[in-house]
Amino acid sequence: AGEVVHFDRLPPCSGQCGGSKPSCLLDLDNNGTPDFCYRYPCCDCPSGCTSTLSGALYVPIVNGEEIGPNLNWENSVTWHHDAGGCSSGPGCDTPGIPAFIGLRFDDNKGTHYGWLRVVSGSFIDYAYQTDAGTAILAGDGLPTLADINGNGTVDVADLLAAIGSFGPCPSWP
Repeated sequence: AGEVVHFDRLPPCSGQCGGSKPSCLLDLDNNGTPDFCYRYPCCDCPSGCTSTLSGALYVPIVNGEEIGPNLNWENSVTWHHDAGGCSSGPGCDTPGIPAFIGLRFDDNKGTHYGWLRVVSGSFIDYAYQTDAGTAILAGDGLPTLADINGNGTVDVADLLAAIGSFGPCPSWP
């Protein structure tokens, strides 16, 4: 059975997309085949510029929303930037509050679904379902503060880890 795998940063560029704008090919599942192309401005944007993520995308997604085959997929999503930073696009309308973009990509096992979290136009992290054809919920795979041991489940083991971190009790006078 598949699992949700979460990454706290995008993978390194696996090449350039081509064209005049700086760009980066992204291979999310590290199988040697680029899944997305990110074109971005090369410098500050006092007079305005855009960045674009191309591939199979769906926006807007809210935390907990299902990402799967029944969505109306788009080929790209665009952010507009000006001297003040990100002015429009996913994650720009509510500065500091995360937005999710649904992702879809194929490998030799089939179609995979995932999400990309964006805050103020910056990519934060992503996750995808390793089981081809299986939907994922936006935010699945995100660690929680209560999951102290990082096993993906909040349970008695986390409580015991918290209690154990206090150390020995001081001796009575």
